[in-house]
Amino acid sequence: MLAAFLFLPVSAQAQFWELRKPTTFPTARVGHAMAYDAKGSATILFGGSDSTGVLGGTWQWDGKNWKQQKPVSSPSARSGAAMAYDSARGKVLLFGGWDKKAAQFQDTWTCDGKTWTQLKPTTSPAARSDAQMAFDPLRKVMVLFGGHTNSKSALTDTWEWDGKAWTQVKTTVQPGTDTTRMVFDEVRKKILLTEWVNPGIRTWEWDGKTWTMLKPLTTPSVVGGRMISDNHRKRVWLYGANAKSSAMESWQWDGQDWTQYASQGSPILGNLAWDAGRSHIVLFGGKSQQETWEMNLHAQDIQSIGKGCPGSNNMTPTLAAVGDPRPGGIVSWKIANTLPLMPLVFVFGFDKVNFDLKPLGAPGCVLLANTHSVIPGQADLNGRWHTIGIRVPMNPKLVGGKFWTQVLAFDSKANSFGLTISNALEITVGY
Repeated sequence: MLAAFLFLPVSAQAQFWELRKPTTFPTARVGHAMAYDAKGSATILFGGSDSTGVLGGTWQWDGKNWKQQKPVSSPSARSGAAMAYDSARGKVLLFGGWDKKAAQFQDTWTCDGKTWTQLKPTTSPAARSDAQMAFDPLRKVMVLFGGHTNSKSALTDTWEWDGKAWTQVKTTVQPGTDTTRMVFDEVRKKILLTEWVNPGIRTWEWDGKTWTMLKPLTTPSVVGGRMISDNHRKRVWLYGANAKSSAMESWQWDGQDWTQYASQGSPILGNLAWDAGRSHIVLFGGKSQQETWEMNLHAQDIQSIGKGCPGSNNMTPTLAAVGDPRPGGIVSWKIANTLPLMPLVFVFGFDKVNFDLKPLGAPGCVLLANTHSVIPGQADLNGRWHTIGIRVPMNPKLVGGKFWTQVLAFDSKANSFGLTISNALEITVGY
């Protein structure tokens, strides 16, 4: 096998936290609520607490700066509120929390990106803080679970919001009291919840009627974690502190099992939101309790573009790729349908071109990959070229970026230019 390493080798894949430096940002706090407003394309942060007491105020993050909003109406200052985005109604929903006197709320609010509106349902969950909340887009209901009362007693009740009313769903089996977060599992199409039970977590799912404890092979030992649901790659992402070492860890759930991933940067936990518009995890908090961190989780992709042009054997060279186009991963290429022992050139570019070779005497042949790197080779006796392996550098700035590859085959009988060309591949670096 011919292996051409265009980049420096690295030992393993990793995910990268990057500290942002906005010019404006909320004051230091803990216990704040965060959710991504898909309709407004911004992450919303509300409330929290600091050494002086509870905080109010609504902030929006657009990927570059935090901007404090000035809505006409707003929930009162509070910490520990549950907040999530209702995609069916295009609004952020907030419930509960505690005030400066440590008394719990049981009010329900929605935010349309500009102002808050208090709703007055006839029935509501009991006053609480630290409840878990996630939206089920299939059943179009918001699910709320647990929390703590004013006396710090734990709650294990389950409620659903349909846009007009809260309804309690009676269950005989439910998770315990020390949960991390709830999200929607895009693979299993159910609400996913993790519960901390020493020495690891329990994984539960909610189908609208029953809580079921799942039995994955791997059990993360993460306490105080937070979760987001990556709807692009259909993964649930868990971030929290290891119960023994206190080191921050990243885990992913694929619908069947948990897998740990290496992280670089590893901020101390604050609160998280999933910016689906930019494929970024947003964290506010960290060591100073007012840091803004992001992790780019752009989905990886390999797409074939163009058709290539046939050679003298009446066959068009074909280029295919397999592998793992993420930082530290290797992508391999296979070329087929060329003439035996034909000279070939593998081209690699960081931008796409559209150079028609017809004026040069090669009708139907279009170069789509810029020639920033060129690797010569030769087909074998079967008209194939051995796999080429290219390792993607361990560089967070490549995530979400693209590169293009194509193969030129020197076939003197194909046309007057003596060259034919394969389809091109567009590679997106992601996770």
